[in-house]
Amino acid sequence: MSRLVSASRNGRTALAIVMLLVLPTVLTVIPLIAESVPSSVQIQCSEVPFTAAQTDGDPPLLVDNESEMANLGLPGNGSRNNPYIIEGFNISADSPCIRIMDVSSYVVIQNCFLRALAGTCLRLANVSNCRVEDCVFVGTEYAIYCEVSEGVQISRNIIYDAGYAVYVLDSQSCSISESTIYACSVGIAFQTARNCSSVENRIYGNGGAGLDISAGSLNNTISANLIGWNSQVTQPWTNSIDRGNNNTWLGNFWSDYSPPGPYNVSGSAGAQDNDPRRLIDNDRPVLNHTDEVLMAEGADTQIVWRTSDQFPLSYRISLNGADQATGTWTQSEITYNLRYLSVGVHEVILAVKDASGLEAFHTVTVRVLFIFLSDIGTELVVLASIASVFSVVLVLLAVKKRL
Repeated sequence: MSRLVSASRNGRTALAIVMLLVLPTVLTVIPLIAESVPSSVQIQCSEVPFTAAQTDGDPPLLVDNESEMANLGLPGNGSRNNPYIIEGFNISADSPCIRIMDVSSYVVIQNCFLRALAGTCLRLANVSNCRVEDCVFVGTEYAIYCEVSEGVQISRNIIYDAGYAVYVLDSQSCSISESTIYACSVGIAFQTARNCSSVENRIYGNGGAGLDISAGSLNNTISANLIGWNSQVTQPWTNSIDRGNNNTWLGNFWSDYSPPGPYNVSGSAGAQDNDPRRLIDNDRPVLNHTDEVLMAEGADTQIVWRTSDQFPLSYRISLNGADQATGTWTQSEITYNLRYLSVGVHEVILAVKDASGLEAFHTVTVRVLFIFLSDIGTELVVLASIASVFSVVLVLLAVKKRL
């Protein structure tokens, strides 16, 4: 009988010891489980076009004559077949980010990201034979200011958050094509411009007119553009204004066109698009639904929404009913960092809006847990777990031997 009592006591003692040894394992494995929660939530959908620069933090590039251009050490020699190449620059600066003046050599500016903190991103003055391709321009007063120039070609660029996206002054035979221009005050402005063109651009959601052609501008061509929902600030919508002479409007898509017949362009020129098309957007922005995030307090976790729309314009993120971030919807990914959330349940809402006024919302419930030893690290968790299990085995063997 005494042996049974002793065995029972020994068993309880062993159980207590086992629990004490197993407890650290449990407490250290919990963070490992928490680490298995994805560090970001991705909402999958198609890409919004965006071009990224290849370098980071470049100084402004200022060129005032041919000699300075030649001395920059850029690839190329300025000839038609071997132009100077300005490529991959990432410049955020006061006006201007890039300035080229009094240069007739062939120059290509491509794959750059230019953000003007004040004034102008790119200023071209008295230049010819210059191409601007596949760049991103962000405000503030002028994205591209082209004056007294000839033969400048601006193509496949993205421009937003500027006063004027492209301002062409006293210039001729310049072209803007295949570019996306939105969330600016004015899209393209031709001021006493001659024989210039706007072809196959996407010009939408600007505060004022999408295209503004001044008096004294003549023989310009505007064709095959998507021109929609402009004058967001100065409604009713005025997609374009023509005060010039003999400008040709043909085959453009208009958000405010009511067929049949020609499209009447606003302005004193009395211009018409005789082959207009109607621009319609019935598709809401796309946000797939991943609805919940589970995370440890202080974990470096973020929500990454992947979004899509034909005419993205703006976004807003709120946390527990209070706005946290608003801005121009510029990329296919919108992120929100959750690292500083307190323990508890939180509600994060992303609201996006396109130029036609269509909206989409997505709510993510974030559960933030307090986890003991959550900062111990994965390797220490594994080592502690192995040590605890090994200790348990030794205790069980010792108890069994005594029994």
